[in-house]
Amino acid sequence: MKRLLLCMILLSFVLSVVTEGIGFWRRLDPVPVTGAPGQAIVGTGDNLFLIRTDAETNASEFWSYDGADRSWTNRSEDVIVGFDDVDNNDRRGLPVSLFFPGTAIVRETEEDDDEDLLYILSGGTDDGEQRAFYRMDIRNLNRPVLERLADTPNDQGEGNALVWDPFGKRLYALLGNERIGGHFVRYDPRFDRWESLSFPEDWDCLGPGAGMVSLGQFGIYALEGDCRRNSDESQFAVYDLFRSRWTNLNSLPASNGPGGSLLSIGEFDTSQDTFLYAFNGGINSDEGQAVFRYNIDNSFWIPLDLEQICPVGFYSGNRAGYVDGAIHVYQGASGDYPCRGDGLLQLLGVN
Repeated sequence: MKRLLLCMILLSFVLSVVTEGIGFWRRLDPVPVTGAPGQAIVGTGDNLFLIRTDAETNASEFWSYDGADRSWTNRSEDVIVGFDDVDNNDRRGLPVSLFFPGTAIVRETEEDDDEDLLYILSGGTDDGEQRAFYRMDIRNLNRPVLERLADTPNDQGEGNALVWDPFGKRLYALLGNERIGGHFVRYDPRFDRWESLSFPEDWDCLGPGAGMVSLGQFGIYALEGDCRRNSDESQFAVYDLFRSRWTNLNSLPASNGPGGSLLSIGEFDTSQDTFLYAFNGGINSDEGQAVFRYNIDNSFWIPLDLEQICPVGFYSGNRAGYVDGAIHVYQGASGDYPCRGDGLLQLLGVN
């Protein structure tokens, strides 16, 4: 009898873990554009920002989404490009072909700067050959200013990822792809300078779906992406900011392909500060639907029964951001995908 009771208690615990945090998707009005080879999204709580280079015209675009009224605005023509001297260069409009596969965007999170700076990795081609790095001042959204900063020390690729560390007030980046390998680097905005750091020892490469999130003094968590073809997992590790070393963690039990995203929302919702979310991406429309949650307290990934109703994939680039009190996921796929590639989903009821 005691054994039966123990088994029932254990079963109840397992079921509670497996179903922990399950919510539901709400499909919102579509984004005005479908996916593109060079694209990425970031959420700031009040807004989403989308960068992309159009696949047909090579036009570089910068879009903002207002969470309050759920509207998109194309601000591409409002951007002032000041690569040399912003004060003396009043050229409006983004140049063509700024963003490539693996482009990444992150905001600088400082309490006293009104979320006014975005940092952008250009992304790269299969052979690398791209090292551009930018900063966009968005204090005035009607007149954003784009500056080019010091090039990254290594070639960029589809496996790029970028994160702001609020603890050390610096940026960290993963650079590379399956063909050119991978690198881990750090950027100090005070000196406009990069430095190379140690790459995770057991990682061979980086691929589409690579991602990083910062949990301040608790370190930087990173996914390798889909660089080992036909693998049923993605390696996962944490970088200790004090000891300057990587520790391997339990792998994500899925291949996180193109469009896969890693997201932390603890800065917006303190009840979520021990969780990370992984939104699966894929090459085909029957992939890119799984959702996982990682608990940093017990180091376990839990698959959530929350298949994305608009599958994410085909193109690389982060698709998840936090706005209007909830996680949002941009489909960002080609037009022949279900939901036509421009779907926008809101995740509600996760606790």
